[in-house]
Amino acid sequence: MTYGMLFQLQHFSIHDGPGIRTTVFFKGCNLRCWWCHNPESWDKGFTMQLFPQKCIGCGTCAAVCPEAFEGHSAILSDVCRKCGKCAEECYAEASVRTGKSYTVDEVLSEVLRDKAAYDRSGGGVTCSGGEPLLQIDFLTELCKALQENGVHTAIETALCVPKETLLRVLPYVNYVMCDIKCVDDRKHREHTGASNRQILENIRTLCESSIPMLLRTPVIPGFNDDEESIGEIGRFVSSLPGKPKLELLPFHGICAGKYESMGMVYRGKGLKTPSPERMKELENAARREGAAIIEK
Repeated sequence: MTYGMLFQLQHFSIHDGPGIRTTVFFKGCNLRCWWCHNPESWDKGFTMQLFPQKCIGCGTCAAVCPEAFEGHSAILSDVCRKCGKCAEECYAEASVRTGKSYTVDEVLSEVLRDKAAYDRSGGGVTCSGGEPLLQIDFLTELCKALQENGVHTAIETALCVPKETLLRVLPYVNYVMCDIKCVDDRKHREHTGASNRQILENIRTLCESSIPMLLRTPVIPGFNDDEESIGEIGRFVSSLPGKPKLELLPFHGICAGKYESMGMVYRGKGLKTPSPERMKELENAARREGAAIIEK
């Protein structure tokens, strides 16, 4: 039996593909984009999070923690086992263990409860993350089972995987949303920790298929929020078979609390969301290079 490690099943999503959807969030990612909205998805295993503002000081976490010291639990320390005992006992939800193992049948049981909403709205299930393609066996089985139950399937992906991995799941996918963060490989490596050569190749492969897709660019201050960078993306997109549409998404820093809960420094702290006027200017930069832009 194949198991998948997930960290959230979000019902009634309206921004993760057509119609009303349930979004299945996969654990594990091979990029390290410093603006990432879901840093709790990076580790393919369990992730511990601590929200001190919720703590009521009852001491239960320290009482059950196998590595407790000086009356405190070991959460977020180097000796934390990620056993989750503190999270199990913390009814204030100050201590949280993120991640849960599922079978395909368990996910189906959860998501098919909303099938009437999918059918009425033209929606379905979106597999997101993290990077769902890193759990290709589970992803393929899940998407196949969803299609067998008459559910529209979509994936949100960075496509930073071998082409062969992508091709395995495509027969069971109805729609793909893919990030294109920048065209310059050196800059992509610097800001995400990985090359974009395989990503760009996979985007072209998808465009040569018959699967509908949407390319999306997060506009990040200090990374790609200039006309040159967005123009390069527009030029690449306009060269692709089928002329897929491009959507520019403005940076926002509402995820800062997640980084703090994991004891991490959020590099986006203090950065401002691009104004609507600035976003229009960048959209026009992509249009001048021939890209078809999603209108807001």
